[in-house]
Amino acid sequence: MIWSRLRPVIVSLVLLFSFFSFTTPFASAAAVLPASEVQALKEIGQTLGKADWNFSVDPCSGQNSWGIAGSENTVTCNCSYSNNTVCHVISIILKSQNLQGTLPPQLVNLPYLIEIDLTRNYLNGTIPPEWGSLNLLNISLLANRVSGPIPKEIGNISTLKSLVLEFNQLSGVLPPELGNLPQIQRLFLTSNYFIGEIPATFANLTSLKDLRIGDNQFTGKIPSFIQNWKGLEKLIIQGSGLEGPIPPEIANLNNLLDLRISDLKGPPSPFPPLFINLSMRTLILKSCNLIGSIPDYILKLAGLKILDLSFNNLTGPIPGNFENYQLDEYDDCLLQGQRVLQDFNIAAEAHGNGKAVIKTFTANVTDGTLEIRFFWAGKGTVSIPKKGDYGPLISAISVTPNFDTPKEPGTGSSISAGAVGGIAVAGIAAIVLFVGIIWWIRNQRQKHSMQKELKGLDLQTGTFTLRQLKAATDDFDVANKIGEGGFGSVYKAQALKERGDPMELVDPRLGMDFDKEEMMVTINIALLCAEASPAARPAMSSVVSMLEGNLVLLSPAGPSSVNDEITYKAMRNHFQYVKVKKVTETETQSTQIDTTLTASSTSAGDLYPIELDSSYYHGRD
Repeated sequence: MIWSRLRPVIVSLVLLFSFFSFTTPFASAAAVLPASEVQALKEIGQTLGKADWNFSVDPCSGQNSWGIAGSENTVTCNCSYSNNTVCHVISIILKSQNLQGTLPPQLVNLPYLIEIDLTRNYLNGTIPPEWGSLNLLNISLLANRVSGPIPKEIGNISTLKSLVLEFNQLSGVLPPELGNLPQIQRLFLTSNYFIGEIPATFANLTSLKDLRIGDNQFTGKIPSFIQNWKGLEKLIIQGSGLEGPIPPEIANLNNLLDLRISDLKGPPSPFPPLFINLSMRTLILKSCNLIGSIPDYILKLAGLKILDLSFNNLTGPIPGNFENYQLDEYDDCLLQGQRVLQDFNIAAEAHGNGKAVIKTFTANVTDGTLEIRFFWAGKGTVSIPKKGDYGPLISAISVTPNFDTPKEPGTGSSISAGAVGGIAVAGIAAIVLFVGIIWWIRNQRQKHSMQKELKGLDLQTGTFTLRQLKAATDDFDVANKIGEGGFGSVYKAQALKERGDPMELVDPRLGMDFDKEEMMVTINIALLCAEASPAARPAMSSVVSMLEGNLVLLSPAGPSSVNDEITYKAMRNHFQYVKVKKVTETETQSTQIDTTLTASSTSAGDLYPIELDSSYYHGRD
């Protein structure tokens, strides 16, 4: 009887020893790795971005950068070939090595390779179709940046048992050829960009034990052929894009230990039938558009640890013995850095599910911050639903001061009326000051803009005494009045011209530091612009041409011809049709000046050309 109990253990130990004797990473003294595989490793390292492989030592030695068996950075060899004289690489595991290259097609040059694990790196590019010619057992590319579709050639790896492609950027439809993997047990496709329906050939994957296809963009319904996966233990279809209802054939999966389905599209459906597996630990049917009541068979799942039926349209009572489902958890609580709870077991404190536990503590707040920390105390389970850190659900936190707080105005405020008035006056003063500053800034900007515009026109501006103005306008005679403006009446500067001394118009501050001839041209142009008849006044473009010397300047008509419309028409025709050869030579410059002046002019006449058929003004449109 004792031998019968020990025999299985002895047999297992013998098999375990036998396995490691053939897969040891250390080469014997006479064992040699073929040069072709050494070269393949060099190329693979370059493609992956693995720069620390040391080829001065035997890659099968386990020395230096080649790692040791069981680590996350190792190359494993089998040195039992040809009477222990030849080694072959059978496994490459490079987890979390910060690799930033691409997936190496050179793996085909390692014909004995059965495992490639590149989990948690930064590898990009596509999956090489050349891998389809290998006899791999395990491919893991979890958490990389691999993109593109899954090559159909992967379906040729008849030996493949585990294909882990989760958390990448893979896309496209699933190739039907994946249904040709007779030994596949783990197929992880979560968190990619796959589209389309689940291929019908997946009905052939009868060896599946763990299928994860959540967080994708699949279409169509959950296929009824899932009933063929009778050995399935874990099925995750959360946020996959698939539609409901959950097929009733799911009841044929009598080995399910973990079922997670969520966010199904489609019409409402009743709660799906499930096989009563007393060992089931997790059941999540979240947002599956379920209707009706919770079936009684749920109560028979005695091993259930997690049940999530949220975001459905279920009705009816909650089964009465759900309070038996408890999850013990121990936590510590720190308040202002001081531990106030240690090894707190909320399940024991509450004496049942759905019962509140209220704890009251006193804390000193000196800097306006109240710090509350919860953390797992290292006891109880942390493996449900997956490994991580967990804590109790806190539904509410109430903080009550144990001192008198200032009251609001109108309710017995402690602030005096004088203080309130002072605050109000200060507020109004601040508003007035702010508005004043804004007005001043705006006024300065307008002034600066005007100065800049006048500077661009190169105008000669100055001031005149009252005596000069009275002399120039014949004591503001109505006959010299041109019109009314926003700042009062406007008079022509003609009287000094009649007296034959227009130079009195010159600002005395200039002294004699100016060209008298140029000044007379400027004065005469000003007198032309002050003519009583609008027909006799030159356009701004003509003024510019006269200032540049490109147009012949005529003397002002004077008061003797104020009412002579014939003279005015003759002058107007003169301004419109007289042109000088130099206009064409300075076309570009004149266009620029004319455009600048008319932009700030209020005269409609400035918008039209001197010569209507001239191409000189086409740019003004």
